[in-house]
Order: sequence, then structure tokens, then C-alpha cells
Amino acid sequence: MSDVARVREVFVPPATLKLLRELCGEKAEGKPYSQKRLGQLTNDEVSHTMIALIELGDRQPSRETAEALAKALGIDIEQLILDVSDPKIRKHLEQLLLDTEPAQPEAVA
Repeated sequence: MSDVARVREVFVPPATLKLLRELCGEKAEGKPYSQKRLGQLTNDEVSHTMIALIELGDRQPSRETAEALAKALGIDIEQLILDVSDPKIRKHLEQLLLDTEPAQPEAVA
């Protein structure tokens, strides 16, 4: 059982859900998922209003909501909690989701 599965509320950085919604939609349907479409993909377990509130940083999802979002996006819940404000993490996540060639590691000075 992952550490995420043990908590009641999951911290999802606001920019992360928006990025994942856009990237996963592009990969699956050729265009970003709207908030409404993502809600539909959760079998309406998560409303488009809740998705908007999460993306704005006004609400944090319960573990069950985060799991429903991750499942609808076709990702692991651990990817949902990554902080994409870090450029390296964002780039890694984009490469992972879009199946692009991995970047060469930066040289350490």
C-alpha cells in the first residue's frame, strides 16, 4: 500500500491537475480535457465544479476523489501530487505522459 493510500486528504498542487488534464486529454483524444469532460470520465464521481476548485487551490481532494481523478486520467495517484512548479518535475512528467525521448541528465558542477 502506498503512503498516499493511507491519508484522508491528498495535497494536489493546483497547477498539477490542470497540466495533467491537458496532457492526458491530448494523448487520449487529441485535445485537452475540459473540466466537464474530466468529471464525466470519473463517472460523475467528481463534479467539474470540484475540479475547478482544486485547480484554483481553493479545495483539496479527499483520497477517494484523488483516486477517481487519477483513474480517469489513466495515471498513478503519485503523479497527481507532483509539484509541477518545479521545471524539472514538469518536464519529466510531460515526457512520461507524452512518451517523448527522455532528456539527458544535466551535468553536476
